[in-house]
Amino acid sequence: MFSKNIDFFLESASDTELNSLLALYGRVDIEEIERPTIFSVGILDQYPSQLSEEEAARLLNFEINSSRFRMTEKKYLSFFKAALDDNDHFPIYAYSPKLSKINGPELQLILSSLDRKNMINLRKLVCSWKQENQPEVFRITNYDQILLLIQLSTRELCFSNFFFIKSKSVIVGNYDLSFPIYCLDEKMLDTYSMLARNKGLFIRRQSK
Repeated sequence: MFSKNIDFFLESASDTELNSLLALYGRVDIEEIERPTIFSVGILDQYPSQLSEEEAARLLNFEINSSRFRMTEKKYLSFFKAALDDNDHFPIYAYSPKLSKINGPELQLILSSLDRKNMINLRKLVCSWKQENQPEVFRITNYDQILLLIQLSTRELCFSNFFFIKSKSVIVGNYDLSFPIYCLDEKMLDTYSMLARNKGLFIRRQSK
């Protein structure tokens, strides 16, 4: 079970941990794999089927401060919290290559787009890093850490790839709240599909 109230900090993954991720998944930028044949792949989405261009223009064009977006975002946060709990005490990692490089005007724009708690946590995080040592893969140890990274992804501010070691799965932050899921074990895609339905979301399976 992950804790909720810990002083906010993100540790970079060690070289040993990074090598373990590479040995298991092949690479951390999973979305760049052209033919992910070793994975069972699905799309975590708010809709059960892929939208047409007309449907997408009508249904996906809404502001992050709208009640509709906030209700949908809560479903994603709830899904990830449940996935965290199911991961027990196994490690969770996030590959977020742009996160530690945010600064200046871009940082101010991102901060203004976050909820207050995540805004404070991101500011603490940026201040804690030394510019000459910018991490890209982080070890997740509590809810606040992953909820910040998820909100950065759901609001299309800074995407992360989330590695769940117990389930041997990766969830990739992406545009339009359509998050690809890569599972080395096909049964885990079934498990995540059930979890998604329980949260009012869907997982659309992709053919290999």
